[in-house]
Amino acid sequence: MTTRYLRTTDIAYALAIHPNTVRVYEEWKLLPPIPRTPSGYRMFTQAHLDQMRLVRSAMHFTWLGGAIRRTLYQMIERAASGNLGGALELAYSVLVQIRTERTQAEAAVSLLERWAQGTATDATDAPLSIGQVARRLNVTHDMLRNWERNGLLTVPRDPDNGYRRYGPAEIGRLRVIRTLRHARYSPMAILRMLRQLDADRDANLRQALDTPDPEDDVGAAADRWLSTLASLEPRAADLIPQLEAMIQRQMEKPTSRKAASAPGGRAIVVAEFADVLRDALDRIAPALGDEYRLIGTAAALLQGVFLPIHDVNLLVKTREQVDAAARALADFPCLTPPTFMEEEQRYTTTTLIRGIEINVMCVERETSTDGLETAGPGPWTHAAPIPCGAHTVPAVALELRLATELARNRADRIAPLLQHLRRHPCDLPLLQSSMDANAIPAKTQQSILAQLSHQI
Repeated sequence: MTTRYLRTTDIAYALAIHPNTVRVYEEWKLLPPIPRTPSGYRMFTQAHLDQMRLVRSAMHFTWLGGAIRRTLYQMIERAASGNLGGALELAYSVLVQIRTERTQAEAAVSLLERWAQGTATDATDAPLSIGQVARRLNVTHDMLRNWERNGLLTVPRDPDNGYRRYGPAEIGRLRVIRTLRHARYSPMAILRMLRQLDADRDANLRQALDTPDPEDDVGAAADRWLSTLASLEPRAADLIPQLEAMIQRQMEKPTSRKAASAPGGRAIVVAEFADVLRDALDRIAPALGDEYRLIGTAAALLQGVFLPIHDVNLLVKTREQVDAAARALADFPCLTPPTFMEEEQRYTTTTLIRGIEINVMCVERETSTDGLETAGPGPWTHAAPIPCGAHTVPAVALELRLATELARNRADRIAPLLQHLRRHPCDLPLLQSSMDANAIPAKTQQSILAQLSHQI
């Protein structure tokens, strides 16, 4: 049997990253050994693509540092060495660690809320010195001074000698601050919450901790720690099915293969996305029937255009369909429950399936324009039926996809689409109306139509 090999650019396109990132991961020894052709070109296989996707998924967590970072790199190294079972064990450990972080964060909020409601957190009556407080709370003098300097509390002074005197109110406040910091809330988030509490004893402290002010310069995930952990948990859970799929493919691998490069290695990437899409449709198609459209780069990929891609986007007509899709995909990690995005005027939910995001959305922007990819009658009128397992997927017309990419000015997407449309039939009137609908400048439109002039 002939092995199909992927190139560096194929791996990069499959993950929507720069080819240099693939090379860097190889240098860091995060990938299995990569064979080379006699002329020195890398020959990637499905195993390398699987490992690369695992590494990319793990990079969502490595910034957390500490034990989580160490566990993640151990997981990656074991997978790269072929010890997929050991890697799977560590993936479960990562999930436990993330859930522990989230439990600690929730417990810290609970202590905060009880303290704000008047529950005593310390039995001290007499004022204490800074040294006594440091020992009592197991913190350093510098930490206490920094918290005061950063505005987290004001400490009264002895009128005779100017020394700090910490009473029950200050010690209770410090105990809450220390608990929040141990749970990894940022000083900015704590300060924001305390200011709201001082101004309004009935303030929503959980929301204050997790919602930066519009003028805040948010520089850390811990500035919205609860939301960050909520988004990381499903990503951690998705490491497990990724590794299970890798183990299954390794078990199914034939014992002998002819080590020869074969054309069509990109089919591995297309097949991988088709497998994920099929798994999603197996769940949601009964609820949607034919009332959906595949849009975005995934629609182009299934029609033969090899584009950088990291997600699958399904357009539906109603919020009820989005809700139904979310329920149908409940067995997979949910990144975003059904939510209305005000700026984009869309109602959407996002599920993670083996490292690939599945977005189901309805766009609520009113328009009668026929040439838009995600709004109006365009996607419902102009779609191509593409086989995908037992499903026939209505994929939005490439003319609409090209106009979208022109509006976004993404050259790496535009070139492959143009190349494909030069070789295959193109509906030039549809492309023209779609470019008009997307407000593409006349000069750009003329250039695009000139490149497709053989179609006229």
